[in-house]
Amino acid sequence: MVSDSRMPDSKFPSAQISSSDFVIAARCILFRKSPTTNRLQICLLHSPERDGKREKLLLPKGCKNMGESIEAAAIRETFEETGYPCELIPVCMPTCALAPGVDMMDVVRVMNDATEPIAVTLQNLDSEGCKFIWWFIARVKGH
Repeated sequence: MVSDSRMPDSKFPSAQISSSDFVIAARCILFRKSPTTNRLQICLLHSPERDGKREKLLLPKGCKNMGESIEAAAIRETFEETGYPCELIPVCMPTCALAPGVDMMDVVRVMNDATEPIAVTLQNLDSEGCKFIWWFIARVKGH
């Protein structure tokens, strides 16, 4: 169930979605260095044509388990789908996330060594609710 309302402390509209109406998933853009050229490669999964649906190339993604962090879900799902043990890559990125000890909200800052999500997708599942997909950047361990 989605409830649209204005929160008493905000001038912006908001939506509240019940836990029975959403799924949390995590996706990694997985990099590795080519063993022959030392250039970066991106891991894509091949989904063959099935039941009249076209074949696709996809990034690894899957649902978060109860009690699991979104970061841990991203790493676990990427390993389960690719067979590559991986780790999140600390990157320089613009973010609204607060640095430890900083109390300034809603300000975009460029942070170094961040392993925060680089994006989030909200996918409408029609009568089944919605899916939030958190995007991370990872590398194959040892590469």
